Amino acid sequence: MFVGKGGVGKTTSAAAYALLLAKRGYRVLVVSIDPAHNLGDVLCTRLSGEPRKVVDNLYAAELDYNAVIAKFVEELSEKLHYFYRHLKVFNIERYLDVVRYAPGVEEHALLEAFIRLIDRAERDYDYLVIDPPPTGLMTRILSLPFISIQWVEKLLEVRKAILERRKMLERVMGRLKVRIGDREVELPTDASEDPVFKELLSAYKIYQRAYEVLRDASRTRIYLVLTPEELPLLEALRVYNFLKRFRIPVGGVVVNRVLGWEMARGNPILEAEYRRQENILERVEKEFTGLPKALLPYIPQGLKGLASLEVIAEKLGALEGFRK
Repeated sequence: MFVGKGGVGKTTSAAAYALLLAKRGYRVLVVSIDPAHNLGDVLCTRLSGEPRKVVDNLYAAELDYNAVIAKFVEELSEKLHYFYRHLKVFNIERYLDVVRYAPGVEEHALLEAFIRLIDRAERDYDYLVIDPPPTGLMTRILSLPFISIQWVEKLLEVRKAILERRKMLERVMGRLKVRIGDREVELPTDASEDPVFKELLSAYKIYQRAYEVLRDASRTRIYLVLTPEELPLLEALRVYNFLKRFRIPVGGVVVNRVLGWEMARGNPILEAEYRRQENILERVEKEFTGLPKALLPYIPQGLKGLASLEVIAEKLGALEGFRK
């Protein structure tokens, strides 16, 4: 996964790295989960939510961001209506509709989509390369499994306590029942029969799977992407410290749009820019000591299409992890 501030070249780096892996003989899927897709533009290929072959071994897709969230909200709302349908007397419908606007829904939806991508990639591909949203949204998604595991564990404890109380009441009153419309439904007292407990357990397994994948250095690498400027460097440092805190493995650093001396020489403005960039590069070396670094050249005409991506693809070979 290539993570960084908006506009630093995450998509270009992800596409070029995927191309490098494909040329080395690996079967690769590169996917954009950024709401503002431009992976298709970089590859000069019209993309959709389903993987499309770009060249031999290389497949690409762009996640339909709005559809993913809409599907998640619809499924969640249906589950809640089902679980609590016996509370219609309290006009529960009005309260459950608020789930569409609940904080964190967007991140949960993308996390579930991310896990589905991993499952598909492990079945059909050697590598999954992710072009993510800018760091603000992506760090919230990456932290979600770690936070949610603790949250769901507590909810499972609460649900077990509720079921235990029901069992106690059942010993005194017999089977507990509620009326839904013209039907009487028995309330479950055992975790194996309780749909709420099962749903919590299912969510726990999703978060646990994400947790295990994200922290496994043999399966996951995050690459920090920046340009040789102050703000992207500071953003990369914040993300680096965030990833270390959650023990998510960082595979290296990509510095994009590095101005070469041969291009700057003889032009006072470009020479000054070159010296400024050199200062940033020294700081990059100091701050990210021990991490592999790939320096990608500044290309005035920009990068678009496979031929231009090949110009920088080999330079990304400086990053570790392209051999399984």
